[in-house]
Amino acid sequence: MNNSWDRQEWRDARETLANLLTTDTRIPEVQLFEASRLTPRLFERALLELLGDGVVRRYPHGNDRPSYTLSRDETEAGADAGDLSRDARAVHAYLQRAPNTARQIAVTLDLMPAEVNRILDDLERLHLVTFRYVGQLNIYRVCG
Repeated sequence: MNNSWDRQEWRDARETLANLLTTDTRIPEVQLFEASRLTPRLFERALLELLGDGVVRRYPHGNDRPSYTLSRDETEAGADAGDLSRDARAVHAYLQRAPNTARQIAVTLDLMPAEVNRILDDLERLHLVTFRYVGQLNIYRVCG
């Protein structure tokens, strides 16, 4: 934490960001920044802390800026994996063995990274997988 911010300003920045987000709607980073009215440095630091604490989720979007939502309960089990495409079942089965990154899943299963990201989004929406932002990466794991 930067000493130029007092504790109340820091708490207010975290609260502002959390209040702008929901668990259902992804908000692009630029839109979140503009709505927060925080300084760029305070926005970045508060957002990174919320990500590290697991309060906020980051969704990568290729070359675009990421989007964010509030985290949901990671223990919530989802739909039956039987109704998924062959590739989605393969990704789900791979994650049942151990949590991993989208890139490693793509390399291991010989799938295009964009396709893996689409599958992971679908699995996450169905509450079959969840992820946590660690360092600069999203680590995906099976729910439940």
